Amino acid sequence: MQRLFSNYLMSAFAVRDHWYAMKNEYYEGTDILNEIEELTNEVFDANELASFMQDLRNYVTHKGYPSVSKEMSFSEGIISNDIWFDSDQLRKFNSWKSLSLKYIMKIGNRVRLIDLVIEYSKMIDAYYKDLTKILVRYHDKELEELRVLKRQYGLRIDIISRM
Repeated sequence: MQRLFSNYLMSAFAVRDHWYAMKNEYYEGTDILNEIEELTNEVFDANELASFMQDLRNYVTHKGYPSVSKEMSFSEGIISNDIWFDSDQLRKFNSWKSLSLKYIMKIGNRVRLIDLVIEYSKMIDAYYKDLTKILVRYHDKELEELRVLKRQYGLRIDIISRM
């Protein structure tokens, strides 16, 4: 479980970090940089969950995992196997950002791991969908040129047809 969750955290932030580097390299001084920055700030800057996940990544990287508990239940023919983090242990760590600490204070005595993954994944997915719309609109001319070349040469590049 720890390896899989670590992979999730590290990959989520690796994608974000690569996007930030690409944004700075390719969009600095462009018309859409402000729009990209506004979206990014809107989604991440005042978001307790985003702050918590960033700090949690740092926590597990440098301190290790908080205590976990497992819970198995059976209801209506479905077996559930949940993993929970101990929120009380998280609260004792003194390096949380204020937004992260607010999130921790809201979650009760424990937090279900799958709930964190689902909630954060939805937020990230919505962010990248909105970002893609901005970029597609900005690169419309180049994408149209690519579509023309695709048709001209009979290329099968599916990503172009989805935009």
